[in-house]
Amino acid sequence: MSQDNVEIVRRAIEAFNRRDFDAALRDAVPDAAVDMSQSRGPDAGIYVGRDAIQRFWEDMTGPFERHTLMAEEFIPRGEHVVVSLTARMTGRGGIEVEARTATVATFADGRLMRWTMYQDRTEALNAVGLDTDAQAGLPEAPATVDREAAIRRSVEAFVRRDFEAVLTLYLPDAAWDTSPTGGPVFEGREALRRLFEEWTDPYVEMEQELEVFSDLGNGVTFGVVAQRARLAGGEGWVSFPYAGVAVWAGGHIEQVAIYADVAEARAAAERLAGERQRSSGS
Repeated sequence: MSQDNVEIVRRAIEAFNRRDFDAALRDAVPDAAVDMSQSRGPDAGIYVGRDAIQRFWEDMTGPFERHTLMAEEFIPRGEHVVVSLTARMTGRGGIEVEARTATVATFADGRLMRWTMYQDRTEALNAVGLDTDAQAGLPEAPATVDREAAIRRSVEAFVRRDFEAVLTLYLPDAAWDTSPTGGPVFEGREALRRLFEEWTDPYVEMEQELEVFSDLGNGVTFGVVAQRARLAGGEGWVSFPYAGVAVWAGGHIEQVAIYADVAEARAAAERLAGERQRSSGS
């Protein structure tokens, strides 16, 4: 059940980032609560029931053009799931604010009962009974990110053109380097969003599947995606693979290089992983 609970929390965060608050509460009991009593801000309090929670979330996210929770790790502990989070907010004037926090999601019989926010990971782990000695045995955060699963979810979001969900995987100043295919480098979330829109706009139908994924260590991964799509006004489907070499910072991507030649991409990924290993001295 603990892994099931992790997936429920993951889906809820993804829905929150889309501001689909109904979906975020889909697996919650009717009298679920969001406990913000540990907050140091004006939102301190406990919000009980779906209506109260949705109003709170609307008030919290409303002033921002984007308000994204980036989950860095999930630690199941009995009926609880501890989540380390980075909240990134972009104001209407384009100013970005970032804050680290943690939450404990509490379940009963597979239903989400309570979200309790804490100032940091240590407080959250203490709350679920993990003392200092027990915490010393845990990997440093973020350490439980399943990069392959994260890429698969990103590909699924890309196909449904949910670019807000796709961008939660990337750092704010992340870059897509398409120069190996003769294209430019796209830097920052807005540039990536425009790239994704331009990529998908010509197609009325599109499918993508992650066919190959390798974590080469030292923050480098290699993947191959097969795309199949139908152009507007066309009857046939166009199919092609492309490869990506990603550089990660913890649980998020800071750079991707896109290749049309899979063998070239694999060689570049292995070379980059080796270079990073040598530079780290490990």
